[in-house]
Amino acid sequence: MDLQELLRESVDGQVRDVPAGFADGAIRRVRRRRTRVALASVAGAMLVGAAAATFAMIGPAEPDRNDGAPADRSSSGYDVDLAALPDGPAPALPWYADGHLHIDNTATAFDVEFAAVSLYRVAGGFVVLATEPNGRGAGDPRARTLYSVREGGAPVTLASGPIRGVAVAGLSGQAAVSTADTVSVVDVATGTVLYALETPDDETTPVGFLDGERVLLRTGTGALLTWDVGGGYARYLEDRAIDRLSSAGGPAVLAPGGRLLAITPSATATDVLDTGTGHVLWSRPPAVLTFSPDGRYAALLEAPVPPGVIPSDLDGAEPGDLLERNGPTVTVTQEMLDTVAEHPDDWEKVRHVVIMDARTGAEVRRLTAENAENLRWETGTSVVFGAYRDGEEAALIRCSVDGACELTTQPREVVGEPGVDGNPYLLGDTP
Repeated sequence: MDLQELLRESVDGQVRDVPAGFADGAIRRVRRRRTRVALASVAGAMLVGAAAATFAMIGPAEPDRNDGAPADRSSSGYDVDLAALPDGPAPALPWYADGHLHIDNTATAFDVEFAAVSLYRVAGGFVVLATEPNGRGAGDPRARTLYSVREGGAPVTLASGPIRGVAVAGLSGQAAVSTADTVSVVDVATGTVLYALETPDDETTPVGFLDGERVLLRTGTGALLTWDVGGGYARYLEDRAIDRLSSAGGPAVLAPGGRLLAITPSATATDVLDTGTGHVLWSRPPAVLTFSPDGRYAALLEAPVPPGVIPSDLDGAEPGDLLERNGPTVTVTQEMLDTVAEHPDDWEKVRHVVIMDARTGAEVRRLTAENAENLRWETGTSVVFGAYRDGEEAALIRCSVDGACELTTQPREVVGEPGVDGNPYLLGDTP
């Protein structure tokens, strides 16, 4: 059985009030739509900084970047100012622009319409999860298509339908794919289902491959399970004394190699655990972390001024003061006060790129950028993300752990709403 057949069974099994064969019609409708549109991503209080369900066991080679000094705060008030950065090489990770998939300086045609897209690198090409623009909504898994694209080749549809999530096993050529009722391991070159098992609930998604024989899953309730491929499920780390092993408040993120796990068990904290001991190494306010390929660093995007807080709320405030609002109580920080003072007219656009020691949480580097988005680790010492200038231009930026930054694409005119769907260069969404 291939993945397309498995998804057709899933669709027909889920639909009760439409004729049999609904899946075939839905699949044909997706295949007929081939015109590109811009990416629609989600902006909110918690900025997604990583493809939480994806990690590469083999990191890319270090690109030849400019060895400049750490970024200086420019006249724009941002550390990362598109007008002041030197040019660097193209990103050594997947990105999309002008109907093509790119990695380094190579380009492969991808003339497919989508409202949102997730990009994965595999040996010899890409895996792409695209959300149909005219379906039931950009985040609706019933309107997704999974493609395999060889470098220089045409997109091959692996499946269309109720795809809940995808996790790619590095460069191995295998992926874990979940539907409303099944999780499977698939050969991404052919779409052949190698292993399949019924899911515990209809919102189960793969977090990543622990090794070649185990897949970490997150259920709809936030529970974490291990699937022994070819066998059954077990509670993850059930032999460890972990009291809060749940990601009910947010996604689970596994560091490459599986030694660290970031979970958000509640609305108040994200914990980073040592999976060998089960101990919580450090905690911070809720965030979506991304780990470097070697597991040494963690990074995130942060809005220093929480949604709903306005400059007048901070008049006369000091760090540590509590702001009582209709929503959650907010503790005033120095970053909030500095941001409003330095950016009185555009404080809502300020984003921090924060790099930390993955085992201690100690801050290594903090950089400011206008509407920074889609943070990705490129190598063990460099990240790539999208950023804007005056809401008019956008580009992809590379910054190293030592603070040196450069352009990896040339700034271009914004195509939509800055920070939402405005960047003409796409690193892709979290699936």
